[in-house]
Amino acid sequence: MFTNNAFRAMYGEGWADDWIGKYTKDGMYLKRDELRKVFKANTLEEAIDRKMKRINYIPPKGALVTSDRVRRWVIGEAMGIAIGTKAIFVGEKGVVSTQIDFITNAWVKA
Repeated sequence: MFTNNAFRAMYGEGWADDWIGKYTKDGMYLKRDELRKVFKANTLEEAIDRKMKRINYIPPKGALVTSDRVRRWVIGEAMGIAIGTKAIFVGEKGVVSTQIDFITNAWVKA
């Protein structure tokens, strides 16, 4: 929700508005096999690739990014937003930042 709401604030719509509520059932996160069926993708990256343009260069401000260097959520990585030479993520005790060098993937609005 953090990255989706950030996108909505920047671009007028969230990058994953159509995903809201599809990854939980009865208040619990779906298991990996269930997620693969719902999103028709084997990985998170594959699912995002269908919605956004993946980039292989330093992400511009406002790009959706992932990193395995900050708190890994149930998806195995953290999702954040590029803000220049850093990216911001939700950590255990609020918003945290990491150097852009630690970004594993990045996408921009298609």
